[in-house]
Amino acid sequence: MRKLHHHLGEELHKHMLKFIKKTIGRQYSCNAIKILRKNSSEQGEEYQSEYFCSELIAKAYKYLKILDRSKGSNTYWPVDFTVRGAMTLEGSYLGMERVILLKKHLRNV
Repeated sequence: MRKLHHHLGEELHKHMLKFIKKTIGRQYSCNAIKILRKNSSEQGEEYQSEYFCSELIAKAYKYLKILDRSKGSNTYWPVDFTVRGAMTLEGSYLGMERVILLKKHLRNV
């Protein structure tokens, strides 16, 4: 996980809350049609009912206007959000990577 740092502060939070309200409850999905689509389709992305994990984050960043809107959100993979992915964000940056451990990960330790 990496924290998003942005100079807008409170304004960013307002926009992010709007995005969350629009997408909350959507299903997880990854399929061949999504993977093959390379360009962004505003209508297609606007009315989606399902998202792949990294696709949802890319869509959020595009909604906040900090990520290139011409590239389809479905073309972003989890690795793109890591240090290795070297993602370029407008007026923003991602902090250092942090590992998240859940209780189920600690059971065998």
